[in-house]
Amino acid sequence: VATYMPEFAVNGKENITPRDLLTHTSGLAQWKPTYLYTNTREGEREIIMNQEIELTPGVYRYSDIGFKTLGFLIETITEMPLEDYLQENLYGPLGMTDTMFVPLENGVSKDRIAATSLGNPYEWRMSNERDWPGIGYDTTEDQAAFDAFDGWRNYALIGEVNDGNSGMANEGVAGHAGLFSTAYDLSILGEMMLNGGTYNGHTFYDEETFELFTTPDPERSNRGLGWARGSASSTSGYTGPYSSDRTFSHDGFTGTQVIFDKDYDLQIIVLSNKQNVGPYNDRGSYYSTYAMSREISELAYRTVIDASEAADKDALQSLYEETELSDLSNFVTNSTEGLEKALANALEVLEHEYALQMEIDAVYTTLFEHVNLLVLKGDKTELGTR
Repeated sequence: VATYMPEFAVNGKENITPRDLLTHTSGLAQWKPTYLYTNTREGEREIIMNQEIELTPGVYRYSDIGFKTLGFLIETITEMPLEDYLQENLYGPLGMTDTMFVPLENGVSKDRIAATSLGNPYEWRMSNERDWPGIGYDTTEDQAAFDAFDGWRNYALIGEVNDGNSGMANEGVAGHAGLFSTAYDLSILGEMMLNGGTYNGHTFYDEETFELFTTPDPERSNRGLGWARGSASSTSGYTGPYSSDRTFSHDGFTGTQVIFDKDYDLQIIVLSNKQNVGPYNDRGSYYSTYAMSREISELAYRTVIDASEAADKDALQSLYEETELSDLSNFVTNSTEGLEKALANALEVLEHEYALQMEIDAVYTTLFEHVNLLVLKGDKTELGTR
């Protein structure tokens, strides 16, 4: 990073790389109330350049500061404001006419934009460590600046980025927050990514670059470059129980989630708003939209199940029933290890009304392999393929 922005090479940041920033492993702080100290892009850049290493480098800690730095890095390399570079090189060529920063300054009517919240009640509490300790991050060192600050937005935020550091410090344009869009526009971006960087005859990057950004880096975290990866679950997160290992996704603080699954050529875009109804307690906490997104995701995945999968499920059913009837006491113990777990996994898939192809294939293969590893007691004869 310091190769392009020499002023960044202070306070131990000399060796931070763009990969460190993209994987949230740089050691930079997760968040700071920079809006208490500046209301210009130039002032914000100076603050970011002078940040210190506060966390353990190499360990994942989601960092707004890191993504702010990436925004300034793009501006430095391209010698263009971030919003102009993206419009000229991405949003414009893709035909994403409703995707932009500061939409009110670009002629978009408030009537087309959903309100987020009444001011910034959560950030107000986060910045006030004395009266609201333990909310977000420790901001004790910022107390005097908070007490002197008079720039709070005490009105409904419509067409203004909700994030205070982007909206109040960086003039609405930042690497970590500030972009407005529609589900249709985001689906264009999603299709381009699922195509490996190509859309409508235009190539924005190649398949190798796509794989670079969406492949997890296990030495740092299970994230790709910028993207969350995998994380299928029916009880936590937002991607739901069916997302494949090639799923890449991201969420936003206001209650938005985008999910792209390369295996199923599927994209799920949820532009909800957890802040509109206000906090549910006096600490400024908001209800999560994750459970709702999981339900939407599950419904979306069900639509990609076709009739051919029913036949494959029948094949799994036959193999399961044949294997379950076997008397495992007749086989060498070592050869039965893992078989019972494989049977249990197969049963779970069979009992689920909407089993996806990837699940059927996986459990069938595992069960099939364990069946063929069975060895009879006595003559040690390996059973033939069933």
